[in-house]
Amino acid sequence: MKRDLAPLLLLALLLVVQAAVYAPRMPDPMATHFGLSGEADGWMSPVTFFSAMGFVSLLTVGLLVVVAVFLPRLPIEMISIPNREHWLTGERRGESFEVLRRYVLALGLATALLTLGATQSAIDANLRPPPARLDGWFLWLLGAYLAFTVLWVVSLWRRFATEPDVPAETGYLGCSGSRASDRP
Repeated sequence: MKRDLAPLLLLALLLVVQAAVYAPRMPDPMATHFGLSGEADGWMSPVTFFSAMGFVSLLTVGLLVVVAVFLPRLPIEMISIPNREHWLTGERRGESFEVLRRYVLALGLATALLTLGATQSAIDANLRPPPARLDGWFLWLLGAYLAFTVLWVVSLWRRFATEPDVPAETGYLGCSGSRASDRP
C-alpha cells in the first residue's frame, strides 16, 4: 500500500512546491475562474486561491485514498460492481478488493494530476500580461481526464462483468434454466 501511495504523495509535494514558487509572483487579486471563451471572470487573492486548491486536492484525493483503504470493510451491498456476490465473497474476495483498490488509487492519481494542471493553467494565465486568459492546453487536459474517467469506468465494468468459473451451460447472466430462445 505504501508503494501505491508514492505517486499521490509526490503530486501532493508538487502542489506544495507549486504554491510556494508561484504564490509570491501572482497579482492580487489573481484571475481564478475562466469562462468557456477562456477569459477570466472570477478573481481572488493568491493566498485564498492556493489554499482552496490545496484543500480541494486534499479532500478529493484524500477521500479516494480513504475509500481505497476501507473498501474491504464495507458491506458488499454498498459496492456497486457487476456480479458482486461472485467477486466479493469466498476465495475471490481478496483479489477483487485489491483490483478495486488499485482502480480507486488510479482515479485518485488522475484527479491529482487534473488539479495540478488546473492550478498551473490559472498560474500561467496570471503570469502573462493582462487580460488573464486560459491557454487551450487546459481543455486538452480536461478532455484527457474525462476520457480517462470513461475508460476507467468501462474497464472496471468489463473486469467484473463476467464470472470466469461459471460453467458454459449456465444460462444468461449465470442463471440456470431455459432461455427464451430455447423455448418452442
